[in-house]
Amino acid sequence: MNDSARRKSNQELPGERELREILEREAPREVSEAKLGRHYVNFDVVRNLSDALSLPDSWLDSPEDEDIVVRATKILQAGDKWVQSISERIAEAGTAVLNAVYDYLAEQDEPELVDFLVVLGGKSLSRPQKTAELYKQGSAKKVVVTGSRPNYMASEQPEWQIYRDELISQGVGEKDILLEKEAITVPDCAFRTLNLLDGEGSYRSLGVVTTDWNLRRAHAHFMKMSPPDTKVLRFGAGTLPQSSRDEWFKTEKQSRIILNEFVKMRVAQELNVA
Repeated sequence: MNDSARRKSNQELPGERELREILEREAPREVSEAKLGRHYVNFDVVRNLSDALSLPDSWLDSPEDEDIVVRATKILQAGDKWVQSISERIAEAGTAVLNAVYDYLAEQDEPELVDFLVVLGGKSLSRPQKTAELYKQGSAKKVVVTGSRPNYMASEQPEWQIYRDELISQGVGEKDILLEKEAITVPDCAFRTLNLLDGEGSYRSLGVVTTDWNLRRAHAHFMKMSPPDTKVLRFGAGTLPQSSRDEWFKTEKQSRIILNEFVKMRVAQELNVA
């Protein structure tokens, strides 16, 4: 983790400079009064993982500093060290503990009718393909594609463009696709999608589609930032074999990607957006 440089992949966590840049670029959105004191994340499974390896988990505590970005950065720094320590000894943790970590992230819901399907941008075409499958099954009549590109991949083709084209090729009507073209992070996908939908009239339910291990974090952001009484369902689009429940802990790269989800959720909790 480099506090002055921008990340190059999702194996890394942002430093203070990049975090400030991200927060400046993300869309503004207020949390509803009913949800100000509520959070939609839980860290019991990673506490158990730390206990299994006799490692500290100080990144779960709130640092003392008036500057919220400094507090968030301290969590990122401590979390990065925790991820590294866990990754070095993860094989010692035991299958039950490791499966619980993954299962918490990848928990999903049975398909049912929602007002909008929301597919988060990414590299895998399994996301728009799963969305098209749900659309054709009648889960929703409208689809929102959200995501430009990550903050650390400024030169790549916009994700919304790739996913829109794939949805159309999979049989989703172009008139049924709404495009959110600016989001740079998972929370920004929630902020900008909900801002967009606020202009479309009333909605009571959403179905968020993303990679299995990203479901918990995406769900937490949409739950926190959506209007009160909005139902948010999670629909998993699968994952690459190396990131699956049975394989993710076998390489340091995949371990970091999965465990970083918890550090990012902890930062989101501190920023009161999850």
